Amino acid sequence: MKSTVKFSNYYLSSGSRILSLGIGLFVGGLVGLFLGIRYGLLVGAGVTILSSFLLPLWLYLVDKPYDKLKAEIGGPFLFDERVRFTVKSGSMKGFFILTENQMTFLSLDHGKHCVKLSKDEVRSVTLDDEGLLNVFLNETQYIRVMSGVSEELFEIIRENGWNAVS
Repeated sequence: MKSTVKFSNYYLSSGSRILSLGIGLFVGGLVGLFLGIRYGLLVGAGVTILSSFLLPLWLYLVDKPYDKLKAEIGGPFLFDERVRFTVKSGSMKGFFILTENQMTFLSLDHGKHCVKLSKDEVRSVTLDDEGLLNVFLNETQYIRVMSGVSEELFEIIRENGWNAVS
């Protein structure tokens, strides 16, 4: 599968441009308060230019393992989003990819860890009252998924034959 993460997508993104401008204005404003307007403008412009190159590069490098994982899994993907999930060692940011027969969690915090679960390894999936998705592996181990689209994810899981318990 061809790579979907391209540096040019991050570099040309309006979001990274706006964020770089905001960083430059903030730093320039602080320097301007203490050293004068000329230094503030000069430093602000320099920080804006520097961050407009470094920020897209950093975002690209963060998403690169995710792109490699997607290429390894193939597809089609039923769900493919950034989520926050908790495991035994704590809460972490990462990605959740759902295919017809596999759930994959990729952590970007605390190193790059990947957990792949098949339908046989998942005992059940529940959606609690707070909108959190719980993926039970056995009586004591589970993964809690926090996402803004947990209800939709639960329905996708249910529709595709996973053991979803209401």
